[in-house]
Amino acid sequence: MQPLVATNAHARHPLTVASTRTLPWKGEMQLLTESPRRLPPIAGTIHAGAKVLTKANAQKPELVRIYQEGISSGRSYDEIERDLEAAGGGRNPLRMINMPYFNVRRGDFRDPAVAQRLIDLYGTELETSTGTKRRLQRFPIMFPTDDENLIIRHSLAAWSASSILFWSESREGERVCMTKATPKSGKRVFGGRENIVNPERPKCNPNECPVYQANSCNLTGALQFYVPGIQGTGLLRLPTRSFYALDAALAEMELVRARHGTVAGLIEGKPFFYITKQRKEVSWLSPDGPTRVWQDIIVLESDMDMIEAYAQKQASYRHAVMSSTGADSPSVSDTEEIENITVLAGQLGLSFDDVSRYMTHKSGADWAHDELALESCTAILSAALVDDGKREELVERVAIMTGGVKQ
Repeated sequence: MQPLVATNAHARHPLTVASTRTLPWKGEMQLLTESPRRLPPIAGTIHAGAKVLTKANAQKPELVRIYQEGISSGRSYDEIERDLEAAGGGRNPLRMINMPYFNVRRGDFRDPAVAQRLIDLYGTELETSTGTKRRLQRFPIMFPTDDENLIIRHSLAAWSASSILFWSESREGERVCMTKATPKSGKRVFGGRENIVNPERPKCNPNECPVYQANSCNLTGALQFYVPGIQGTGLLRLPTRSFYALDAALAEMELVRARHGTVAGLIEGKPFFYITKQRKEVSWLSPDGPTRVWQDIIVLESDMDMIEAYAQKQASYRHAVMSSTGADSPSVSDTEEIENITVLAGQLGLSFDDVSRYMTHKSGADWAHDELALESCTAILSAALVDDGKREELVERVAIMTGGVKQ
């Protein structure tokens, strides 16, 4: 489990705190906690554009009627697509068209009033062919965790008319092709069909995959976040199939994490990420070959002062070491090593204090000023990142020292 992030109102750096949830060493787990679903509740969907009928479906009067009635009544795109599919519109009866602003529709939110609140809080007055209208062009967001599997979900996926057929996942540094297991005849399956590695094509290799080459498997993804002023525990979701948008968002996160230590939480009670749109020229593989086109691309941007963030991060590490060891301020080289150790610990779901207690027991109270101890600590954490057995052993030892089980 990723560390929870809290913010000190009197300090610009985030504080890592341990989960209060503990499990007993012995005894059976509860039925629904045997394996994580990793599916956070979604309160609503913001679209990067508008969905319209495909060219083929736009020629069918009945499908045009269903679409127009659905739009005028404010129904969600998912509901409209289900009606169109039932009426013979085929799989994916709608196509997405790009717009210079985000599409916010009442039917796409669990609480329809949230859609209007988003527009009221962050909308911009724009001149259109039908007069002045308020549109969502830029808005602040907060990521609740550093786990990219939750906040920037993305994979290659292939669908049938009713369910997913294949999708990609990363496992132990490799991209594998996943599918649903076929249940045994007459057997009920608790929690739905099991997810298994595709026995026909275990490795996901788009360049060699016949499904991908037939254009039946494509990149799909979504940013998932909270928006200030929008109440509730459910995340808001912004789906996209744009490689450029997802790749640039991951790059921006990596830069912020390198200097700030995390992409989650707030700074002085305020978000530091924003989502907007920018018009960019991108490559597109058309039926006639590669070409360049202009598109309104989703952009994740930060207004963080990166120099200030780095200075504060260094100061926080020095403070952490001094507090835990009771020693004088460490040297610059020691501080850089401690920064690296803290980053590695965070990737394992541990805090610096967790590692400090472990290393104090192993190498003594002055371990943070001992070059050999620092190198040993780095090696231990690095090994745990690539070896599940070593990771479980390390987390278990830390849990014993803190009087509970790390989740």
